[in-house]
Amino acid sequence: MFNFSIQFNDKKFQASIAYLKQCSNLDKLLEEIQKIEKTLQATIVIARKELGMFRRFLQIACTNAVEDFHDVNKRITKRLSIEIIVNLAGTRQINDAINKIVPRGENEGIAIIVSESLEKNRDVIKFLEKTAGCVEVDHERIDKEEVIERIVKICEISETELNATYAEDLVEAVEKCLISRNAMISISK
Repeated sequence: MFNFSIQFNDKKFQASIAYLKQCSNLDKLLEEIQKIEKTLQATIVIARKELGMFRRFLQIACTNAVEDFHDVNKRITKRLSIEIIVNLAGTRQINDAINKIVPRGENEGIAIIVSESLEKNRDVIKFLEKTAGCVEVDHERIDKEEVIERIVKICEISETELNATYAEDLVEAVEKCLISRNAMISISK
């Protein structure tokens, strides 16, 4: 599990990202996520597993989403979880963002939880694992080549965009492209 804090004005939030694998009921969880958020009093996003290897990007996108959501003039959506999805996708089109980010019909993903405490986040992750029949796994076991190919395709990152990005390797280039798209969302609000 990867944890980080988000400070906005006088409010402090805790964010956690956990890898979920071998989920038998992930689609059912996705259908009930809004109800689960209300019950557990936390923001919950289930996103594609491929994004899990880009920790810096996830932290930036979540931080920007929380800040934008709490600024009425910058907010795109009425729910923080959707604001996070929009920031992850790098598009203002909510349906496009959901289609790119949410892992429908898959049995793996990452859970992004934002609440007031890490303890609450751990409880939410345990609940999600139990509800979706998942096992939390370590991100190091993910095949990086497969991840890069899928994320480039899903997010429609062109070869030209990758070649124009100053980076030591392809993983860094992809992450920088994702961060740039998130930055464009924040700037254009």
